[in-house]
Amino acid sequence: MAIAGLLWYNYPQLVETYQYISHLPATEEGMKNLEARANTTAAQLRALRENSGSLQDNLTKLDSKLSADFASARRYVDQEVGDAQTQLTAEMNQRSNAMNARLGHVESAQAQTQTELAQTNDQLQQEVSALRQQVAELSNHTDQNVAMLKQQVNQGETGLEALGRKVNRRRIDFEVSENHTTELAPGIALTVLKTNVSYQSFDGFLSLTDEGKTVWLSRAGISKAVSFYPQPDDPHYDLVVTKIGRDGIVGYLMVPEDGSQG
Repeated sequence: MAIAGLLWYNYPQLVETYQYISHLPATEEGMKNLEARANTTAAQLRALRENSGSLQDNLTKLDSKLSADFASARRYVDQEVGDAQTQLTAEMNQRSNAMNARLGHVESAQAQTQTELAQTNDQLQQEVSALRQQVAELSNHTDQNVAMLKQQVNQGETGLEALGRKVNRRRIDFEVSENHTTELAPGIALTVLKTNVSYQSFDGFLSLTDEGKTVWLSRAGISKAVSFYPQPDDPHYDLVVTKIGRDGIVGYLMVPEDGSQG
């Protein structure tokens, strides 16, 4: 650019010098060549000047485009940063609200738990008081029951002595022939109707003459006691047969110690 400007600035002087030299006969041919070169240089200078203007325009356009692109990029970056900041703020607020809600729930649950514990403690104290009262009452009842049991034991011992005296029995052996009646004890008679040696059984009956009762014996066997009560309140009598033959039976009768009925 500096060389082009210098040539353009000295161009009139060069033309004047050329016109002066052109009047010299010896240099006419050289001057023609010089004129052609000068014209070429001038054309190049004009083209260079035109290109310089176009380059300046291109630089201006490039600068404008770069400025516009930079401004657009700046706006884009500002927008993205603003959106990211807005989103981050929203997320932080959401998390903060969630944490506050959870904290409130925990505090509420803790308060409810403390209330329930207090109620449970009150109930336990009431139950303990009730149990203590029940233990005291049971202790009193136990003392009373022990006294009553001692009294009942004493009464039972007396009753056992009387019962022992009452159930002491004696054995009366007998032998009764078939189709005969034999008195085993006062007021008690045994009649044998039929014997069966093969099956070791017999048929017959007991007559309680004082009471007018009859105890039938059907297929009675050996060693099987037949119990009966002359009176409902009397101790029981046991009839036991130990042998069964063709002609009769052999056995014994267990009667109370006093040996009488009633």
